[in-house]
Amino acid sequence: CAENAEVLETQRAVFGLPPTPTLNRKPINVSLCTLTTRKLFNGGNKAETEEFPHMAAVGFDPGKPNVGVSWLCSGSLISSKIVLTAAHCTSDMFFGL
Repeated sequence: CAENAEVLETQRAVFGLPPTPTLNRKPINVSLCTLTTRKLFNGGNKAETEEFPHMAAVGFDPGKPNVGVSWLCSGSLISSKIVLTAAHCTSDMFFGL
């Protein structure tokens, strides 16, 4: 810890990213882009029920008849009542905030 303390003390600068301008954006013609795709998972096994008890599935109920819950995110249990998830999982994309 002592050997890392010196590094931590000298690293004080924090830089933020500039906001992305939304006005005057030009659409991107995807057909001109060279996109390559690959599998994100290779092989793997389905998890058994209760195999990873610290993990949580985060679902969204759109509140519409005949439309089920969309399980779009995951999270980790950090206490008996709190799930930690990514910020984009609670954005306006899902909740209209």
